[in-house]
Amino acid sequence: MTSTVHDPGHRLPKFSLVHWGVCVPSVCSPGDVQEALRHVLGLRSEITTTVGVDPDLCHHDADPPTVPSLATISAWGFFIAVGLLCLLGTITELRKTCNKEKKYVGPSMFQQVVDAFCVRRNVRRLLDTTGAQGEVSALNGVRALNAMALLLSHKQMALLFLPFVNRTQLAQLIGRSWSMVGRAASLYTDSFILLSGLLTALSLLRELSRSNRINLVDFVLNRLIRLTPSLAALVVFCTFVLPGLGSGPLWGLLVSKYATLCQQHWWRNLLFIHNYYPFDQMCLTHSHQVAIDMQLYLTAPLLVFPLWWRPRLGLPLLLGVAVWSSLLRYSVVLSEQLSTIVYFGIPLSQLFRTAQKTYILPSHRATVYCLGVVLGYIIHCQHSVPLSRVTAAAGWVVSVACGLLAIFAPYHMSWPGYVYNVQEAALYSMLALMTINVPDDCSCRVGGGCSLWSPCYICSLPHVLAGLRLQRPGSSFVQHVSSHDNLMFQMTAAAGWVVGVACGLLAIFAPYHMSWPGYVYNVQEAALYSMLALVTINVPDDCSCRVGGRCSLWSPCYICSLPHVLAGLCIQRPGSSFVQHVSSRDNQCSR
Repeated sequence: MTSTVHDPGHRLPKFSLVHWGVCVPSVCSPGDVQEALRHVLGLRSEITTTVGVDPDLCHHDADPPTVPSLATISAWGFFIAVGLLCLLGTITELRKTCNKEKKYVGPSMFQQVVDAFCVRRNVRRLLDTTGAQGEVSALNGVRALNAMALLLSHKQMALLFLPFVNRTQLAQLIGRSWSMVGRAASLYTDSFILLSGLLTALSLLRELSRSNRINLVDFVLNRLIRLTPSLAALVVFCTFVLPGLGSGPLWGLLVSKYATLCQQHWWRNLLFIHNYYPFDQMCLTHSHQVAIDMQLYLTAPLLVFPLWWRPRLGLPLLLGVAVWSSLLRYSVVLSEQLSTIVYFGIPLSQLFRTAQKTYILPSHRATVYCLGVVLGYIIHCQHSVPLSRVTAAAGWVVSVACGLLAIFAPYHMSWPGYVYNVQEAALYSMLALMTINVPDDCSCRVGGGCSLWSPCYICSLPHVLAGLRLQRPGSSFVQHVSSHDNLMFQMTAAAGWVVGVACGLLAIFAPYHMSWPGYVYNVQEAALYSMLALVTINVPDDCSCRVGGRCSLWSPCYICSLPHVLAGLCIQRPGSSFVQHVSSRDNQCSR
């Protein structure tokens, strides 16, 4: 990354700066030090330098200890009280466990509050793997994998703040294709948005099925009560407690800077609107995801109710919102010269502008949220649909391919000497979210258990749309077709279009940068394309998937990709001859 003196340094490290520590008399102000350094460095006329002295990085060893403010004392008192409650609750729980023979009277209100802070009980609940009724257990694994990937990406960035890190050696190390795992970290946060849309849609659809209405007051209060106390405690801790827990040359830049911003703008976080203010002036920038999720959560009833009331109206609405959000990302990235990928040599100012103008705005992240709502609707409607081994294997192939494609498609952006191309960045910003992996348990049953390494544990969106309803001929699915099946078959046909066209365009335009003037031949790139391009070849399929059948060239099922053939070749509309008469040839086709 490249940076200037004027770029903010409290969120991302500056690579093109030299941090120089000097000792001066205490009577010198930061301005005096800056002028002296500018004069000394200016004596060498062949070197152009820019000098800046941040007052937050200046400290005096002989400064008297500051008297803590009333807010700081109150914050310390609050956390000490919470610690004492945890200790008291744990001791009370241990006494009850040791004195099993003694009969206790019903707990009072105070005792219930104390028991809620018991460390032993809360740890046991956190580590409990028993699924609740109606829980989609596969989501836990997907959430854990994305959390680990996101944590590693952010911690890798935090290590770059250390002054003793050899940044030259580190730059050579991360200037390779494998570093895209960390450079494409924005995809991991999009997975959490997708899971949020899925779970919110499931909850609302179940409520609509029970009472035919949505209690908006409970819907909003439930989220506020769950999020606000934790967020408020985090803001209080980082504002008044954390600054007093350490010191050092960079402490004022990384910790005290955040504390100052939170003292000024804490109310934005508690109102969940801080993502609409400048990114470099945000209190706890990593909490922008909470604001995005909250704002998309409030729009969920407007998306879910039409889907439950009239699926033929709700599905086009969701598709329209998703396409609008994708086009919005494309246009903004193209017009503002942004990049959602941390390419080699990216300016720090460009990263901040990307975060401000697209990354932290819910309108730009609505694509994956809508996909999550659609998946929640599918899981709600299809309570139990066993998947065949072929379908599970196809889900593995498609999901792994989509995941690797989303992360490693722009691998050349990690190479030293990469030249930024705005068209490339805009296309990636628009299309990368379409390949996000989504969870699916072993039998596509709500509440079913699943091993982490089951072949159908992770499947992509095309797999869910095209293969969720596929079973072997002769099963109850073939014998009993409900009204939801007609919708599923229509979605399967749409999935065939999406996957087929996407694979065809990928095979043709994936190496589009090879057509640019000045392209430098890369033998590894040519070899990979030669090996993988044939996998995405489109193959024809007639309208009824029957041998010898006829089909118009523009029929929705005429072109389909290899995953579509594997997962959906024998799927037809309900009432067709395939559903009524299952032959041995059809059985072989299904397999």
